[in-house]
Amino acid sequence: MGILRRDILRLSASLAALPVASRLAFADTYPSRPVRVLVATSAGGSTDIIGRLVAQYLSDKLGQPFFVENRPGGGNNIGTEMAAHAPPDGYTLFMANSVNAINNSLYENLNYVFMDDFVPIVNTMTSPCLMMVHPSVPAKTAAEFIALAKASPGRINMGSGGVGSTGHLGGELLQMMAGIKLTHLPYRGEAPAMTDLIAGHCQMVPADIVALLHKHASDALAQPNIRQRVIDMGGMVPGGTAADFGRFMAEDTERWAKVIKVAGIKVN
Repeated sequence: MGILRRDILRLSASLAALPVASRLAFADTYPSRPVRVLVATSAGGSTDIIGRLVAQYLSDKLGQPFFVENRPGGGNNIGTEMAAHAPPDGYTLFMANSVNAINNSLYENLNYVFMDDFVPIVNTMTSPCLMMVHPSVPAKTAAEFIALAKASPGRINMGSGGVGSTGHLGGELLQMMAGIKLTHLPYRGEAPAMTDLIAGHCQMVPADIVALLHKHASDALAQPNIRQRVIDMGGMVPGGTAADFGRFMAEDTERWAKVIKVAGIKVN
């Protein structure tokens, strides 16, 4: 999910001071130097992989390197803050994911406002949140699992990649919807949790650049090899406009805010 950093005050000043001819010339020459694609997760995850696939396509089509830079840590906040504070010139893109929507409500003192500081370009991938259960659990369907959890509140452990992770919030949403109580076991990442399970944007520069990037990123996602890679990772390409992606992120942020409030989730 690529987005550009947005600075509303600078945008207003630029539009007031920038002649139309200069604005068009700027859009026509973009990009004139390498473009950084910030990823707030480690290399090898789905966000990183789709970011690299799209970045390579943009490099080939637009004639300038689009290079991925991984800045993991702080529950995605290190890389996100770096992107939010980057010069608003269109040369820093950011690969967002659901954790950004979660962090908006999970952390009280972020040095950025996610929905205000970024402009959406395109929704590159959506994927389902799956519940995986050890074979020893006497439940073969979701309905049987819910019935078992209701009969033994708090006695079934729910592992996740950590407090505030997508897996954690997905589990909390399941508890809210099904009226059950599970015991959360946070791990330092999804891989250790899986091991234990198995064991038992810049400013709007005017909007021409957003439109340009949306077109070429959408073209990238339409390529059979890239689309197949997304499918292989268990996802799908939703497509749509930049505005569609903006609405998706707003709805995602509101959804997780409700879960965090009801579940009373806090981070240390």
